[in-house]
Amino acid sequence: MNTHELQEWITTNSIQHYRKSLKEYLKTLNETDSVTYILYVLHTHKRCSPTVLFGSIAHRYISEEELLRDINYCIDKQLITWEPNKEIFITVFQDDYKGYGYVLPDVIPQTVYRDDVQEILYSNPLQLNPYVINNFIETKNTYSKYNHICKKAYEKLGVNTFHINYKYDYRGRMYAKAYYINPQGTSYNKACIQSAIDIPITGEL
Repeated sequence: MNTHELQEWITTNSIQHYRKSLKEYLKTLNETDSVTYILYVLHTHKRCSPTVLFGSIAHRYISEEELLRDINYCIDKQLITWEPNKEIFITVFQDDYKGYGYVLPDVIPQTVYRDDVQEILYSNPLQLNPYVINNFIETKNTYSKYNHICKKAYEKLGVNTFHINYKYDYRGRMYAKAYYINPQGTSYNKACIQSAIDIPITGEL
């Protein structure tokens, strides 16, 4: 797999690509915008509590009665499922999406930046640290599935250099958009990443 093929694989298996495909699919259902939005929110969550679902869609409704009307419509039409024992809503859509569900680093640098700070962070090439990956494992055994997917992501990137996108939250804080390969993640995640730029050691601090 060359770098262009790898970048295409990363893009196809990112949550942005998935959500774009999901929106295109929902347009074919010929439902109202409100119902389509409910399905979209639930499908991106896969399953969620009433609090999460209602909180995600409430801004589109004038009254609680209208919100509950559309929720009940979706249940009656078997577009979503209500699980009373666990008290959660579950999507009934099946899809072929089996990617990571999160953004992976770019192996082909982009050319569009939001501001100078992001450009500085993004433009620094990184690479995986093979010593850490081959000799250490994540110590949090409770996240075995997460660790397994991290390993898959590491295998895909291999020896390629990569660049991590960053985003701001509403407070102005900056976060790495990459998930499984993340300089702001666990200690293991951080240790797996190193600069791809050789910095000569001069003996001076």
